[in-house]
Amino acid sequence: DDSYSLGDINLFDLSGSPEDVGEAYGEILGSSASQLHDIWVAQKLNSSMIPVIDWLWDCSLREWTPKSFLLELEGIKRGGVKAGIKDLGRKVARVLTVSNLPSDTQNIEILVQNEIKRHGPPSNTSTCSSRIPEIRSALQSLLLVPQPTQRSTGHCDFFAAWGSVTEHGRLLSSRNLDITSDTGISKHKILTVYRLSGQHAYATMGFAGYFGALGGMSEAGITVSEANLDNGNVSFDGIPWPLRLRELLGQATTLQEARKMWASRPNSAAFNFLVGSAKDAPHGPAAVALETMAGFNGEFVGDSDIERKATFSCVNGTITDGRKCSWPNNGGKSVRIGEPMHDAVYRSNHALHPLVMKYGEPLWNDTVMRYFLLHDRLSEATTGGMKLTAEGAVNITSLLGIKGPDYGSCDRSNFQDSTHVMSLVYDPSQVEAYMAWEDGHAETWTPAACNVYLHVNLKQWFD
Repeated sequence: DDSYSLGDINLFDLSGSPEDVGEAYGEILGSSASQLHDIWVAQKLNSSMIPVIDWLWDCSLREWTPKSFLLELEGIKRGGVKAGIKDLGRKVARVLTVSNLPSDTQNIEILVQNEIKRHGPPSNTSTCSSRIPEIRSALQSLLLVPQPTQRSTGHCDFFAAWGSVTEHGRLLSSRNLDITSDTGISKHKILTVYRLSGQHAYATMGFAGYFGALGGMSEAGITVSEANLDNGNVSFDGIPWPLRLRELLGQATTLQEARKMWASRPNSAAFNFLVGSAKDAPHGPAAVALETMAGFNGEFVGDSDIERKATFSCVNGTITDGRKCSWPNNGGKSVRIGEPMHDAVYRSNHALHPLVMKYGEPLWNDTVMRYFLLHDRLSEATTGGMKLTAEGAVNITSLLGIKGPDYGSCDRSNFQDSTHVMSLVYDPSQVEAYMAWEDGHAETWTPAACNVYLHVNLKQWFD
C-alpha cells in the first residue's frame, strides 16, 4: 500500500504440511523474523532475561504446544538455515514466549516462581531442574530494576456485535493492538494466509516472525482477538495463546465448537480474549468474551447479569498485585464498571467476573473509560432504527485506538504516549477484513487508527 512510508503490507500465502509451511516461512521471512525478535524481546525484557525465556519455552510452554506447531517450528528452523539466519526457530519461540508473559514485573516473578516450584528442587537430575539456579539468578537481575507502582495507560481492546445491533444481523468484530509504538516492527507488517492440510483456511494479521495469531479470521467465519489482563494467578502450564488462537481458526466451525476446544486446554498467563462465529449470528450468541487466568475462564456472551453487577472500589494508595490503587474522588466507594448489551460483547483491560477480579491489579480510569466508550458507541449505532455497518465498525475501532489524551483526534500534537500499533475489523460473513498499522518514525509517526485502513476480500485466498 503506497500510503505506508514504512513499506508495503505483504501478503504471504502458505499451503501444505506444517513442515512445508514452516520451511517456506523461515526461508522467505527469515531476515524480517530475526529483526522482529530483536525488537520484540528487547522492548519487554533486558538481555539477562534471555535464559529465563528459553527455559520457560523449553520446560513449560513447549510441552503444551500441539505437535503440528512444533513441526512447523522445526520447518522454520530449516528455512532459516537456508536463508543464512542462525537459530531462527529459537528466535521465533522467544517471541512467542515473551508474548505470553504478564505485563508487569510482579506477575512475571510470580509466573517464574510457579514454574520453578513445578520443576522441583535444583538437585533433581532433569535438565529443567538443573537450570533453576541460573534462572533464579537471571530473575534477580529483572527484580533489581526499579518498576513503576502506577499503571500506565492501557493496552488493547475488542468488540463483537451481531443480531439486533448490526446490518443484516451479521457478525462484526474488532481488535486493537496497543503496545510500545515506533519500535520498527511495522516495517514487517504482514497478512498471512494458512491453508494447512485437513484444516479450514484462515488469515492472521500482524508482523513477520510472529508465527502465532495476534488476530485473525477463517473461511469458516471464526474471528479471534486478544487484550491484556494482568493478573496474579498466572501459570505457563498451558498452550501458548497465540497458537491457541491459530488452532481455533484452523479447526472450529461454530462458537460451540470453539468454546469446547477452549475448555479442553489449560490457560497460559492471563488475558482477555474474543472469539466470534459468523454462522451463529442469525440466532446468537455469535461471540464469547473470555477473561482467563490459571485454571479458570470467565465466559460472557452478552447481556450477562455477572457483568451488569460488577463493581469496583478504591482506597487511594492501597497496593494489590504490586500496583497502587488510584481512582480520583473515589474514597472506597463502590463504582459500577459493567454495562452489558444483548447482542454484543466488548472488553478493554479489566475483568468483570468476580473470581478473576479477585486476583487482578487495581483498575485504572482509562480501561473503564474505554469499556464504557465501546458500550456507548455500539448503543448509538442502533438509535433511530440504525444498524451497525462495516464502516461504522471501523469508525468505532479507530476511535478506541490509543492516540493520546484526545481519542477522537488525529492531530499530531495529540500523539502523546500513543500506543496504537495495529487495528483490525472483521466482517466474516462477507469474508472481508479491514486493517491498519502505525506508520512513520519520530516526528512523522502516526498511530494505526489515523492511517488508511486496507479493505481486503479474502475469499480468493481461501478458495
